[in-house]
Amino acid sequence: MKEIALFGGSFNPPHLGHQMMLLYLLLVYDFDEIWINPVGKHYFDKDRFLIPPKHRINMAKIAFEKLSEKVRVKTFDIDNNFSKTYDTINFLKRENYKNKIKITLILGEDNYNSRNKWYKFDELEKEVNIIYLGRSNIQSNLKLPFKFPNISSSEIRKNLSDSILMLDKEVFQYIKANKLYI
Repeated sequence: MKEIALFGGSFNPPHLGHQMMLLYLLLVYDFDEIWINPVGKHYFDKDRFLIPPKHRINMAKIAFEKLSEKVRVKTFDIDNNFSKTYDTINFLKRENYKNKIKITLILGEDNYNSRNKWYKFDELEKEVNIIYLGRSNIQSNLKLPFKFPNISSSEIRKNLSDSILMLDKEVFQYIKANKLYI
């Protein structure tokens, strides 16, 4: 049975904070693969600005797949129009992956604080292992080994020219070439 880490997010755009988290997972845990799963739409914030999925997928591939051969960008949520993690996990457990994978869900510390708002979070906790990753601007009751820098995709989008040092240079080049976030 393959050990899979499922790391979802809008990746709008993917930034160095995401890459740091991914490197941490690769160096500390022994997952067979890490699946990056860009969201199709947000359950909590339906009016959130998301650029077209093809660009977020392309940028995720640029940012993440070069870090390790274990990293794969997947499109479960986009392809199936999922907005709830519970639906994604159930899809993976009943489709082609049934009894072939063990899933560990990677969540930010902010999700720990808002878990009571998630769709069927109690059931989700029974279905998968969860690893929470801390962020310097978030407080919770979790005991985490350290916190990642507070790098925000929304702040990057607001002022792209000032945020260049928070982006992988190839992601930044992709953004410029495709005139995204301007």
